[in-house]
Amino acid sequence: MKGTVEKLIWGILSLVVLASIYLAIVLGTWFIYQNRVYPGVSVAGISLSGLSHQEATDVLGKESKKYLSDDVFYISGKKISKSELGLSYNIEKTVSNALEAVDSSFSLGEQVDLPFVVDYDKKKLYAAIDSFEESINRKVNNASINADNGQYVFKEGRPGRRLSYGSSFYSFITATGNLKNQMNLVTNKIPPVYSAPELEEIFVQIKNDGFYDLTLTNGRNNYSVSKEKLLNFVELPSQIGPFVKRYSFGRYFSILEQDKAEVTIFSYNAIASFLGELAKEIEKEPVNAVLGVMNDMVVIKSSAKSGISLDIDESTKNILSSLSQNKRTARLTTRERKALISKETIADLGIREIVATGYSNFAGSPANRRHNIRVGAEKFNGLLIEPGETFSFTANLGDVDAANGYLPELVIKNNETTPEYGGGLCQVSTTAFRAALNGGLPILARKAHSYPVSYYRPYGTDATIYVPNPDLKFANNTRSHILVQTRITGNFLYFEFFGTKKEISVKFAGNKNAIGAVPKVEWVTPYTFDAGKKGPGSFKALIYRFLYDNSGKLIEAESYLSNYDSPDKYPH
Repeated sequence: MKGTVEKLIWGILSLVVLASIYLAIVLGTWFIYQNRVYPGVSVAGISLSGLSHQEATDVLGKESKKYLSDDVFYISGKKISKSELGLSYNIEKTVSNALEAVDSSFSLGEQVDLPFVVDYDKKKLYAAIDSFEESINRKVNNASINADNGQYVFKEGRPGRRLSYGSSFYSFITATGNLKNQMNLVTNKIPPVYSAPELEEIFVQIKNDGFYDLTLTNGRNNYSVSKEKLLNFVELPSQIGPFVKRYSFGRYFSILEQDKAEVTIFSYNAIASFLGELAKEIEKEPVNAVLGVMNDMVVIKSSAKSGISLDIDESTKNILSSLSQNKRTARLTTRERKALISKETIADLGIREIVATGYSNFAGSPANRRHNIRVGAEKFNGLLIEPGETFSFTANLGDVDAANGYLPELVIKNNETTPEYGGGLCQVSTTAFRAALNGGLPILARKAHSYPVSYYRPYGTDATIYVPNPDLKFANNTRSHILVQTRITGNFLYFEFFGTKKEISVKFAGNKNAIGAVPKVEWVTPYTFDAGKKGPGSFKALIYRFLYDNSGKLIEAESYLSNYDSPDKYPH
């Protein structure tokens, strides 16, 4: 009994001694490392054990500068400049974190590896990550059904993928905080809602409910939708979700669970898409009134005609309503589209009189050139130019190719005369230029042809164009809209501007001293000089335009110079 007690006493004393020794070591270490980094603490793998605040600052500052000296960083394999991202390090905060990494004397000796505290330009990092979105993001391909001659095939879906900005930002901070030169973007997987077998089971239930041909009517015409087509309007669950429910457990923990959607039977989008195609058959463009002049008054030569548009949203809702009530007909809602130029609107637009006319003669043009002139002129017929608007010929002309009705014909391009789609369109731009000149409108951009072309006599009054440049531009500085109407009579092309005349008069001359020589630009004989200096047929042509107020006072004088090279320099 006595021996047992002695052993117990010695055991307790041993434990007390060992505890005292451990406590002495811990407290001693704790005392020794006051204001120094404790053992086992590192930053980005760089040991700071036993270093003072200043020593740790020097070490981390040196390592961070070395890291930043290599400016290249890789985001998912793509080179990005660290400096462009505004990457820098907060060494003071990093050292403070290292000094505070061990908060208890009994935690001494634990291995703690901290990252650098990173500073960066959040907007630039967002832009860099955002540049990957188009290549990374992928829509969910949900399980689908295809109808083909009464046979229905169910195709399995494919998960989608979306770039996670928050996680990618964290990945960047982690990589740069540990002095790594690369990171990978983080993506989230988006699973399909239903599998193909589940869709097939639901579809069989829907199909067994019975389908029938549906008649769509707008009051004038009927359009039949077969029951096979109707089946393609079914809103299967794969086209709805996913829906998500959140279940919370306490303050910090929650579960996201995907919830399968209810079947809505018919798809709004599928019906609207079908009606978008049907609209091509139903809709009609309005036709503007054709104006003319009689006794100095604007008259309507041809009345406007209203068009028809299909209200797809309203019609889709009507179809959905009929289907939900098992009705066999559904109403298509159409709207009248008023013509922009009509008897009712010309006064409101300020279209009271003819503002200016321009014309040109294309006699002798080959068939393709005549065709292109007619097609090009039609692009501008009925065009409205708002007050203060800058007119651009090439912008309103659009693409010049076979798809837009043009034929190959000679054009001046790259110092030669060569066939190309739209040859002859400069006849149209030249005529528009002459109308703008006659109307006293400010000419903002105009270029003469490279060499004199007989179709554009009198020389000096032409305007060459080629999409997108050179362009013809002028401004509508009147107080009303300008309506452009074009017409071809025989070998003459006309541009007529309707609106409200400016309170000015316009006259032209071939030399500056002959002020007020002629009232129309087509009658001007430009002053020509330097003939032959650039080869046979070369010369310069100069005309002047003079603007007068109502009292006859000259308010503006302008000149238009055309430098024509020798035609011999532009071989066919």
